[in-house]
Amino acid sequence: MRIKPARLLLLAVFVIALPLLLHASVPRGRAVRVEGENIRILRGGDYLKHFYLQILPSAQERIWIVTYSLSRADTRRMESVYDKLQEKHKQGVDVRLLLPAELGEQTARQLQKDYDFTIKHYAGEETMHVKTILVDDEHVYSGSANFTVSGFGRPSESTIYLKDKKLVKQIEKYVSHLWEVENDEK
Repeated sequence: MRIKPARLLLLAVFVIALPLLLHASVPRGRAVRVEGENIRILRGGDYLKHFYLQILPSAQERIWIVTYSLSRADTRRMESVYDKLQEKHKQGVDVRLLLPAELGEQTARQLQKDYDFTIKHYAGEETMHVKTILVDDEHVYSGSANFTVSGFGRPSESTIYLKDKKLVKQIEKYVSHLWEVENDEK
């Protein structure tokens, strides 16, 4: 039986997160080690620290971000993240930001004015509610956190970090599909 990448990701989230939710509470603002460094559940500020300080600086080939919502670059924290993405783009890294069609054009236009990495609105007919970041061929973040100040800082948001080339390849296919979807009616 072949499992679709979206279902595989949902299954991974379910299998990893459910036992933690049923056990004693997860410490707020701390990373929880599930199976060493290859799988981690990140909450609160640890998501931003892990992505911004550990994985983003090492990106060599790509940083693909799919999010349902994002913060403007007018806060110091987000401006720093966007500046780092711009720096990576100038170094030749394929930086892409895929947003839902429902997200206001104004935020995307402002980002496109200030930064020259690729920003696109999802053109499919159904709502896109994905929140995933792919870095190179081995790092993926996915969970409830949007690419926002509160998503990076709120302890109630959880993101799973996986370092697994096979799984990243499957999720890459799904994200590529979202990126390439065109809606003839728009």
